Parts: sequence; C-alpha cells; structure tokens
Amino acid sequence: MFPKKYKFLEREDFWKKYWEKNKIYKFDEKSKKPIYSVDTPPPYVSATHLHSGHIMSYSQAEFVVRYKRMKGFNVYYPMGFDDNGFPTERFVEKKYNINKAKISRSDFINLCLKETKIGSKNYRDLWTNLGISVDWSKSYSTIGKICQRVSQWSFIDLYKKKKVYRKSEPMLWCSYCQTALSQADMEDKEISTFLNYINFSIDGKDYLIATTRPELLPACVSVFANPDDSRYKNLKGKKATIPLFNYKVPIHFSKSVDPKFGTGLMMVCTWGDVEDIKKIKDFKIKPRQVIDKKGCITKLGEKYKGLKAEDARKKIIKDLREKGLLIKQEQIKHVLNTHERCDTPVEFITTKQWFIDVLNIKKELIEKGKKLNWYPRYMRTRYNNWVKGLKWDWCISRQRYYGVPFPVWYCKACGEVILPKEKDLPVDPSEDKVPLNTCPKCNSKDIIPELDVMDTWATSSCTPFMICELIKDKKTKKKIFPNSLRPQAFEIIRTWLFYSIVKAHYHFDKLPFEDAMISGHG
Repeated sequence: MFPKKYKFLEREDFWKKYWEKNKIYKFDEKSKKPIYSVDTPPPYVSATHLHSGHIMSYSQAEFVVRYKRMKGFNVYYPMGFDDNGFPTERFVEKKYNINKAKISRSDFINLCLKETKIGSKNYRDLWTNLGISVDWSKSYSTIGKICQRVSQWSFIDLYKKKKVYRKSEPMLWCSYCQTALSQADMEDKEISTFLNYINFSIDGKDYLIATTRPELLPACVSVFANPDDSRYKNLKGKKATIPLFNYKVPIHFSKSVDPKFGTGLMMVCTWGDVEDIKKIKDFKIKPRQVIDKKGCITKLGEKYKGLKAEDARKKIIKDLREKGLLIKQEQIKHVLNTHERCDTPVEFITTKQWFIDVLNIKKELIEKGKKLNWYPRYMRTRYNNWVKGLKWDWCISRQRYYGVPFPVWYCKACGEVILPKEKDLPVDPSEDKVPLNTCPKCNSKDIIPELDVMDTWATSSCTPFMICELIKDKKTKKKIFPNSLRPQAFEIIRTWLFYSIVKAHYHFDKLPFEDAMISGHG
C-alpha cells in the first residue's frame, strides 16, 4: 500500500545511505570487466553552494557513466577537489576580509586549509544530494600529498627533459594579487577611454603621437614609425624629446607600425604591451621600468613617484594640458587586459619566473587535438584557436602562498638549481632540509629555498595520470591512463584541457584521454 503522500526527502536519505553502505559505485580493482575511466572535473573549493552550471555539466557526465555501467564496464569514477591556488585564496581573502600580503604565510595557509576542509565536506554533501555516482573511496585534493608528489614529479621530469626553465622576463603581473600570471589568466574587458594626442619635440619641431597611456611617458624608450610612411622618413637618425620629462630617445623604423593608427608615430614604453616588449628586445633598447609590482610609479616618474598608475595618468594629462602639450583627445573603445580573479588591470613587470615551453610545440599540440575525439566536434576549433594564438610560454610560478611548492633549492652564490630525489617527494623547501650540504657546482653552503608555488593549472593538469595513483593494483593502474573520458566546461579548454595535453605529451607522448565531452554553450 503506497502512502498518500510520498516523503521524497526520507527516501533520498534512505537511498544515499543504501548506496554508501553497499558500496554500489565502488570501483573493483580485481574485476575482469573492461575499464572505463573518467577524469572527473575537480570543482574549486571556493564557494558554499552549487549552481545550475554544476548540475548541468556533472549530470551530462553522470548519464555517460551510468550508461557505461549498464553496458558492463568497470567504471572508474573518482572525485577530486581543486582546493589550492587563486580560487581558494581569493575565497579566504574575501571571507575574512584580509590581504595575504598583510598576514603571515603560515597563518594564511592555515586559514586556507581550514576552509578547504569545510568546503570539501560541503561539496561532498552537495554532490551526494545531487545523486552523483562517484566512488568516494577514490577521492583526492590538489593540495594533498598525492597530488603534490605527482605535481613535483612532473616538474622534475620536465626540468630533466629541458622543457621547463627559469628566466627573468617582462611578465603579466597583477598588482592586487601580487603575482605573475599566464596568458590564460587574462580576461578582456572593453572600456571607454581616450586616445591622447601629445606633442613630442624632434629637432625643434612638434610631432603628435597618440597614446591611451600617457602615464607611460617616463617609460618611453623610443619612437617608432613605419619605413614606408613618407611623413617620417626625414626622422631617420634623429631623437625625440619626451614631454614633461625632457630626456631624449632614439627614433626607429619597423614595418609592424600601423601608419593609420593615430598619427603613424608610436611611442614604445617599458612595458606597454606585447609590441613594446618585442621592439625593445629586437632593437636592443635599454628598458625603463616605471611601474612597480604594486602598480605604482617608480622614481623614474619623478614628481609622480608613488602614485597609482591610474592616478598618475590623470595628473600627467592635467599637466600636459596646462603646458599646451595635449593637443586633442578622442574617445574610443579599448580592450583592457584584466586578471580574471580580481578584475585588476594587469601590467608587464620584469620578474624571474618558471616557464614550460609550449611555443615550440604548437604544431604537435594541434596534431594531438586532431587525434582527440571531441563531443561536440566543433569544440576543437576553440582548442585550435587557443594554440595558434599563444604568445608566451606557460608561466607556472606564482608569488602566492597556498599552492604546491616547487621542489627546488638554489645556490645563492652561483644560482645552481638543486632538486630532491624522487623517493623524497613531496617536499616543501621552505621547511624541509636541503638534500645537499654544499652546492655541487661551486661548493658553497649558502643554499636557499624556492618560495614560489605552482600555478593551480600546473597541478590540475596532472589529474589524468594522478588519478592512477589512487589505485593500489599495479596492473589495474596501467589500464587507467590514458583516461576514457574527460568531461569539462568549454571555458577551460584553454586551461585544464590544453595544459593536460601539454603534460601528457611531454611525459608520455600520449593523449591524456580518448574522448573530451564539452559542456556549455561555447
């Protein structure tokens, strides 16, 4: 006899307990059935709730998983929590109204660990209530020891293969988060701004140059023109005087200068954009770093020193106008690069960072994309466009606290990199003993730890082979990778999917998974 009113909450609770008690979804390592392995997307532990996007994307994966079980597959469906890096740090900063720069490293990490523990439990409860049929005995955390060990192994393997390197470069920098960023961390934001036409003096004559960033006048190191532009051929070998700052810079010519933009003259600054970086390097021009890591004007900005870049812009425009050097302004739409985590406009700052070489393997990565089964097929276009549009190698170091440590020490005397033995992983150089008493290169005893942490994508890109480490049986472990399925959202094709392909290519010369099922309306 059915009850008059179905008490669905009671039945949900009953079935949840039944599934867990009877281990309905537990992966059988000894089974002879064919394995179907899923690289389940590990959600960020950076909120206390699910939204409709979670339900949509995870339900799609759930349909496939349940179908494969009914078709007789031994389904390996683990679950992870992506609980290190920016998302968790920003969540903690907002919740506690703190800035990591104003709190000790250990105290900040402890707060992150506390929230990670709370968040993981909340998310597990939410997923269970949703009916997701993952095997909770096969779960991981990207800040956990297993993931740290695999991530550090990945770094050391790439270092030995000379695919990772450390270099001082003009890097994308977030002045709020106080860290270097990668190209994938950017978000384009269209704003309304002014194109300012400013008078530069060349041999006593006035020449207009248009710029959206007059605050970079003290960072100007050269003026460029197109060699085919007849208006400026007479400027060859001459120098321009920088308005307000009264120092002279050389005039160069390059085919890359657009004669139709502004007046056809271009001021090259340290570092305005990618074109500035390229020209300064190509023409071996000495840079003038006028914006510091805090987003403030350096002493090269003279009386504007200490001002935030935006405030300096206002004051410089005011001074230019008063001196009759600002001839006109045009209101335009302009695309501004911002940090996707905090919306802060990014700058280029010269810092020493770790990079993974991706620019030299763009063709190989395109070929790897062709071999992957895409669902839907057109999503491969997003991947191709991202690979083709790459401008920089992948910067994997972050000047943050809550992340996987680099397994690196340095000799302070000669800069030699010192790595631990694989059997000792994971390590935390800020706390653990140095593996060598003296530098193998110069015998110095002055050895210092690397304090930067890895980009969160440098760790989560290891999940396709990291989830193998949750398996005890060695024969079964070998059958998990490459994974059968990667379900994920379209907006992280450029990050999680792309970086996973990079890692699998370098480590194993394989695709990380056979099928990529992409959700969303991309």
